[in-house]
Amino acid sequence: MEVKCFEKVAKSGMSLEEAVKNKLVPCLTLQDGNLHLRHNHNYYYQIQGQLGITQRQLCYFVVYTGDYNNIFIEEIVFDDIFFRDMVCKLIDFYENCLAPEIILNRRQRNLKCRDPPSILRAQEELQLRKSSKS
Repeated sequence: MEVKCFEKVAKSGMSLEEAVKNKLVPCLTLQDGNLHLRHNHNYYYQIQGQLGITQRQLCYFVVYTGDYNNIFIEEIVFDDIFFRDMVCKLIDFYENCLAPEIILNRRQRNLKCRDPPSILRAQEELQLRKSSKS
C-alpha cells in the first residue's frame, strides 16, 4: 500500500476530481470520468520499483484529501516490462553517473560532474522537443 496525503486539497474545499482538473494533484489524471495514477509520474515509478523489488503483484495506491472527501484507491498491478526497462536505466545511471562520481570524487574537488553520452543525448532530445512546441 502506498498512501499520499494532499493537505492542499483538503484546505481548498475542492473534491479530488475538481483538484485534479485544477492541477492541484499532478500525479492523477481524469480519463472517461475516472481518476488514475499517471504512468509517467514519479509515484508510479516508485510503486513499480517497490513491487519489483519485493516480488509482489499488486499495490493499493491511496490518496487522502481530507475528512470531507472520499478516499481514492487504485489497484496498481506490477508491470514486468516497465520494471525491466526501469532497471536497465537505473543500472546505466549507476554505472555511468554514480559509480564514476564515487570513484573520482569530482564534486568534492569543485569539479563539474561529467555527463555520459546517454545523458547528453537525452538533454538534446528534450531541447528539441521544447523548441518544436514553441
